[in-house]
This record gives sequence, C-alpha cells and structure tokens, in this order.
Amino acid sequence: MNINFTFQDKKINNIFFSFLGFTFFLFLFYFYSSNINNFTYIEDYEKIIQKNNSKNVKSVNEIVQFIENNKNNIYSSLASLQLAKIYIDSGNLNDALLILKKNLKHTPDVNIFNLITLNIAKIQFQLNDNLQAIKTIDHIKDNAWNSVKYKFKDNVFASLK
Repeated sequence: MNINFTFQDKKINNIFFSFLGFTFFLFLFYFYSSNINNFTYIEDYEKIIQKNNSKNVKSVNEIVQFIENNKNNIYSSLASLQLAKIYIDSGNLNDALLILKKNLKHTPDVNIFNLITLNIAKIQFQLNDNLQAIKTIDHIKDNAWNSVKYKFKDNVFASLK
C-alpha cells in the first residue's frame, strides 16, 4: 500500500501541528506563570507568619496588608485565620469575627471556607450569640463536615439547657 500526500494534505498537517505547538506553548506559559505566582504567595505567606509577633503592631499590619493584597487565594484565607487567632489571644473577639467574615467572601477552597465558618460560629458562641452561631454553622458545605456541624450544635444546645 502506497500512501501519497498531496500538497493540500501537507499544508493541513503543517497548520494542525503549528496550532498544536502553539497551544502547547500557551499551556506551558500559563502553567509556569501560575506556579510562579503560587510560589510568591507561599514565600510571602511564610515570611509573614514567621515574623508574626502579636505584640508587634507592624507584624499585625503586615498580615492585614497581605490579606488585602491577596484576596481570592488560599494563603489569604490562612493568613486571616492566623490574624483572627492573634485577635482572639488578645481578647478582641469582635475584630476576629470581622476579619473572618470579611475573608469568608473571598475563600476559594470549600474546606477552608468550612473551617472559617466553624471559627466564626465558635466566636459567636463565645460572644453568647447562640442563635446566630447555629445559623452560621448551617452554612458549612460538604457532607464530610456534618459530624463537626452536629457536634457543635449539640454543644450550643447543651449550653442553652
């Protein structure tokens, strides 16, 4: 069997392989540039957390600035959890609640969303806003979190007697 390609077939093959090569190049460029950004976020997050000193106002302001500059990524959400911990340790429950609620809108991962929601509900429970805590805990998504959700509700109802 002898296969002969005509000029038209070779031209179509050249166009196809050129398009395929260009698409592959775009994919590599996108993958490389997105990973560079992720590494930058990781490095910035690690630097800020390592320098974290709750008694140093500059350190706290750096975390706040990182959160503001990096919305819609996981590291911003993790930094907001760290900042909330600083506020809770210093007795500022309302500030912790505010930062978590603000960052909840920009959380891209469902598990971190659920973790932040759980922490919001815990703070509301500590502030004796039990009904709001129950409403908040109902916003937890994913059935894998049901045991955490029901255990928290059980604790709230037990405190209400």
